[in-house]
Amino acid sequence: MGIISLITLNEKESHLHCGKNSLTGSFGWFLQTLLASLAFTCLILKRWCEPSSERRPWKIWWYDTSKQGLGALVIHMINIVLSENFDGDPCTWYIINFLLDSSIGLFMVYIGIRAAQYLADIKHWESIRFGEYGKPPSANAWIIQCVLYVLLMMFVKLVITLIMRFKFWEQVREFVLSPIPNPLMELILVILIIPLVVNVSTNIILALSEYYSSCILDYIYLSNDKTNNN
Repeated sequence: MGIISLITLNEKESHLHCGKNSLTGSFGWFLQTLLASLAFTCLILKRWCEPSSERRPWKIWWYDTSKQGLGALVIHMINIVLSENFDGDPCTWYIINFLLDSSIGLFMVYIGIRAAQYLADIKHWESIRFGEYGKPPSANAWIIQCVLYVLLMMFVKLVITLIMRFKFWEQVREFVLSPIPNPLMELILVILIIPLVVNVSTNIILALSEYYSSCILDYIYLSNDKTNNN
């Protein structure tokens, strides 16, 4: 009787969450394409919202955007493969992967980029100075930075995957999406809504930090200017 009840419970749970190959099904790919299109549209809108004096030329913008997009694509595809091959609901594994990438992973990427900038300074390797491609902009510098960025992202993903081998993630997986009773809604939430909200929030935070930083610098400059005049 206990075995029958356990089987019934597992069957009910399987209907409450997305199953194997949900992320790589036709609807899953549609959501991923929609997310990529919305993210790209947001980047274009963000560029047009920048002050004209600070707006990057289209070529530089394309180099920066394509480099970041390539890294994001590599990590996304690795997350899809890992989530589909872990035991249990792939949607919960995917969202855990995504949230770890957006927190611990983002911090590690920041450290890696800062390390590359440091090497560029002491070794005079201008090609690995992220965001700078020479004058005129060189495609070779863009390719080198793309390769370096993808390798950095893959190293970060390796560390995140090792972190996910800890047993307590099994308990996290059991409750992280438990309030969502519908597998279709779970898929939409995991593939489209949460990544879009996180990306938009990150861009807003970065824009606000840049704005307040510039305000602080302007205030310091004006204060120093008044002091010198006195």
